[in-house]
Amino acid sequence: QRVAFHESGHALISEICFPGSVSTVTVVPRSKTLGFIRQKESVAPVLQTESYLKKQLCVLLAGGAAEELVFGERSTGAANDYQRAVEIAENIIAHGLSRLGIINMNYVDNRELSLVSGEIIEESRAKVADTLAGQQAVLNAVAEILAERERISGEEFRRILHN
Repeated sequence: QRVAFHESGHALISEICFPGSVSTVTVVPRSKTLGFIRQKESVAPVLQTESYLKKQLCVLLAGGAAEELVFGERSTGAANDYQRAVEIAENIIAHGLSRLGIINMNYVDNRELSLVSGEIIEESRAKVADTLAGQQAVLNAVAEILAERERISGEEFRRILHN
């Protein structure tokens, strides 16, 4: 059931940030994952804006945030999501899109990098937590169906979201 809420969180935030993006949501284990959302083929913009990167961050953080909302704590199942979130936050900093502005990364110490990337991640996590709390009925409905059937198509997911 935890995996169903985790994947429902990813799907819900993906669809809010990138409408029409969810192709499939599943809790069928595959490779090293216990579940996943498949997003429709889309080409990431060559020039990525701060808002685009922060939306990507939100999608990554949504699984753990959904777990925290429902179960009161996150699990280690979100570890890969968090690693990727740190990479995106560091990318935001490296490209001059953070509060540090345009900088030479060679002169940013690891402590400062960690602090600023943590701020970026926390800002996105708080936004995701608020969004999921406001959409908990949808989150619950999707997770319930996933727990029962193990898979939901993007079309069915959007019907649930918009009803």
